[in-house]
Amino acid sequence: MFNQSLMLFLKKFNEVERTSGQKQTEFATIRQTLIDNEKLCTQFAEQAENFYSFLEQEKRKDSQDDDLAVTIRVLGSISDVLQSAGSESLQNLETLDQQMKERNISENKHTSLSLRSLRTTYDSLLASITKKLDAANKQLLAGQQTGISSEEFADIKDSFDHFDQDHDGKLNALDLFGVLSFLGEQPTEESAAALLTELDKDGDGKLGFDEYKDYIVAKRADRDTLDTYLESFNIVAGNKDFVTESDLRRLMPGDRVDFLLSVMPRYGAVEDGYDYKKWLHNTYGLNL
Repeated sequence: MFNQSLMLFLKKFNEVERTSGQKQTEFATIRQTLIDNEKLCTQFAEQAENFYSFLEQEKRKDSQDDDLAVTIRVLGSISDVLQSAGSESLQNLETLDQQMKERNISENKHTSLSLRSLRTTYDSLLASITKKLDAANKQLLAGQQTGISSEEFADIKDSFDHFDQDHDGKLNALDLFGVLSFLGEQPTEESAAALLTELDKDGDGKLGFDEYKDYIVAKRADRDTLDTYLESFNIVAGNKDFVTESDLRRLMPGDRVDFLLSVMPRYGAVEDGYDYKKWLHNTYGLNL
């Protein structure tokens, strides 16, 4: 009887000892899992915070410079960094996030940042930089094609935005009326509407920026031509405010002189004096 009791006791003891060993192994496994999970969460948090700081740093670099070439260089540098170092950092975070999902980790007490929010911020910043870079390159190309500098192009864009009262990226007849008045002309609503119809290449009843730019560039070219006319007449007149027939015939072809004498108004009481400045103003709208 005693032997049977002893045998039963030993059996139970062995079972308890075995169960205890299994539990200890399970506890050790759980403990290691928690340690590994904590390490993974900490690693993700550190990289997420660093990546967010990196994006903020690149965002602060985004600034418009008066020199279009500088702006393009800065935007290009940001774009390159985002697509190289930024993309690599995001891929590392994606790997860590996948490992966390496999471990059923749904919360990370070490950071409020998530892969989704970081990816959204990254994509948004890259898209913004790409759009600005594309616009800057088009602006530079447009300036090169029209023979104007980046500064002149920027001035034209600023004036367009100023007169675009409803900020829809188009100028209506009333906006164009303001443009013409600003340029020193004396438009009417009818003349502004007629000019809009003439300049409206796509037929939408409004003036887009490209159409406006072409008009202003043409006006500037006209102004340059008129300035050349004025300078030429100044030379012919010997820097006087009037020109004489003898001045004209000394330097110009006879038929051209005959034409000018027939259309130029007289200059006050000066004998044989012709008011070339008034003629330029009346004929070409040149403000003197």
